[in-house]
Amino acid sequence: MNTFGYIGAGITVFGGAIGLLFPAPVSRTIGLTLNGRLGRSEFRATYGGLFLAAGIAAIVIGTRDATLVLACAWFGAAVGRTISAFVDRSWSKENLGGIAIEVVVGSLLLAGS
Repeated sequence: MNTFGYIGAGITVFGGAIGLLFPAPVSRTIGLTLNGRLGRSEFRATYGGLFLAAGIAAIVIGTRDATLVLACAWFGAAVGRTISAFVDRSWSKENLGGIAIEVVVGSLLLAGS
């Protein structure tokens, strides 16, 4: 893994840590609502723990394959969000920003493999 890979994995770790520690402000920023304790728990798990662990794993493993797997996850999120934009007519600035971020981080990771 080269510098681009470490940057992409670092962004993943940072985003995961922020999602884990600050679910309410992060959810508001991306336009989601947290319904009750279960909603907060789900947010911490998915936007927090999952991203945090995936980024750390890529850094610790440090191989091309680890970087490619993380890149595929980011690109997969971008594809899913793009499909949603068309099918669900979800053309919000948050959704378009999410697609841009996912493509940029995925591209960093791909360049870093």
